Amino acid sequence: MNNTTNSTSASSGALVISGGIGVGNNMYVGSSVIVENSIMIYGTEDTTSASTGSFITNGGAVVAKSASILGSLNVSGGIYCNATTDSPAPSLGSVILAGGIGIGKGISVLGVGNFYGTTNFSGNVSFGASGSFAGFVTLNNPTDSANSTTGALVVSGGVGIGRSLFVSGSATIEGSMTTMGSLTTASISTTGLLSSSNITNSVSTTTGCAVFSGGVGIGDSVFIGGNLSVSGVTSVAGGISFGGATTFSGVITMENTSDSASSSTGALIVAGGLGVGKSFFLNGQAIIEGNLTTQGTSIFESPIDATGFSDGSGCRWHCNKQKHIRWRKFGGDWYNQPARNCQPFQHFHKQSKYIGNDRFNKSFQWVFDNFGWFGNCKVRLFWRIRHGTGGIAVVKSTFLGENLNVIGTSTFGGGVITSGSLTTSGVLSILNTTDGNVQNSGAITVAGGVSVDSTLPGNGLLIVAGGLGVAKNMCIKGNIASGGNLSSVGNVLVGANILVAGTIQNAGTADSTSTNNGSTVISGGLGVAKNAF
Repeated sequence: MNNTTNSTSASSGALVISGGIGVGNNMYVGSSVIVENSIMIYGTEDTTSASTGSFITNGGAVVAKSASILGSLNVSGGIYCNATTDSPAPSLGSVILAGGIGIGKGISVLGVGNFYGTTNFSGNVSFGASGSFAGFVTLNNPTDSANSTTGALVVSGGVGIGRSLFVSGSATIEGSMTTMGSLTTASISTTGLLSSSNITNSVSTTTGCAVFSGGVGIGDSVFIGGNLSVSGVTSVAGGISFGGATTFSGVITMENTSDSASSSTGALIVAGGLGVGKSFFLNGQAIIEGNLTTQGTSIFESPIDATGFSDGSGCRWHCNKQKHIRWRKFGGDWYNQPARNCQPFQHFHKQSKYIGNDRFNKSFQWVFDNFGWFGNCKVRLFWRIRHGTGGIAVVKSTFLGENLNVIGTSTFGGGVITSGSLTTSGVLSILNTTDGNVQNSGAITVAGGVSVDSTLPGNGLLIVAGGLGVAKNMCIKGNIASGGNLSSVGNVLVGANILVAGTIQNAGTADSTSTNNGSTVISGGLGVAKNAF
């Protein structure tokens, strides 16, 4: 048939057949085949390559609607699906697979990836957008992580975890770590800031925003804005500063042995006051630059340096066991000198003196004390008041186990009781006006059961190197022995003999009307070795 008329419909063309057509062998069509209805291919040959199968086309195939493939689909080239339907669930989307999918190489998902079952990746997986997994995500890769770009799971951005996180190895955080809830870990190593915004206060060892079952090691400073409660022993090798109240229920032991030379040095420095509820024991010296007020008994077993002067100066030194004088300029450094002529209370002030080759000028004050022996020099408890500008106020009784030495004038408003010697180089004024009518009465009473008698002007219980003036009566139970004159303006009651090497003068003018009155009354006899007028 040589007719070349083309076919544009079922009723046109070089050959038009109104019924069906059966072809027993191959049919070759040089141009297009247009089928207005179904094409049924009953061949059962499976395809194992691009040249086998019941339907083979060397060109492309366009399917305007759905295509159902009951067997396998083998594609040597790419598969392109231009549909844009998103997949929020396994039954929706541009490509829906009822079974599994095996991918030999990479997969790229531009949108959200939702995985509702278990997902196993034997190679690398890269997500350019969000990925959502409804089931478990298991990474079988055992590669450890040495930095932020290595490991079985590498995330370039942040990681959000809705629940607990368990790490069997170490967790290294190069930046800040902020925890809103609890954090349980065997060890934490971070080169950045470790911060917790939890504001839970701590009232015990099991409460607070950070709870440690074991100890805590801190290499640098620690600052606590609230209270610090320590129920056990606290050991501090370095400095510690408390800005608020601090309460310790145990013993505080400070192993720092730094001595204190001022209020800002030493093992313990307190900027404010110090309250001690019970006993206070000090093994070294106590230097008090201000006032010292005691409400109870104070016992001092070592020297006391009172340097509380308005100009901050002071002087303390003593003869020590090496027989040296320890001295210093007011407010200056300490020096040592060999002790020479250590006599009781030598006082050189406002003049130049020498000891050996060293000169002491006006700025120095010397006092040698005779309170207890250390070698050939004596030292015990002493106070220093420079220039007399300071004083010591004692509200109640004062007990001294040894001597009391006073360079200046001392005034006592009450009684003074001494069981030892009372020596004064100045005037001793007794302002008490009590009369002495009988024994153990008067302004001065010498008794107490002491049996020391007086046989010379230099011995006895009461020794006066100068004169003795008594404004009222004087009652003496024993003898009166005088190396000079004895003069009395008032009555003199003597229970024993009166021995006078000089003149006895009675200035009384009372007349005598009987043996019981007059200026001089003698109950016993009167012996006169020479003339009596």
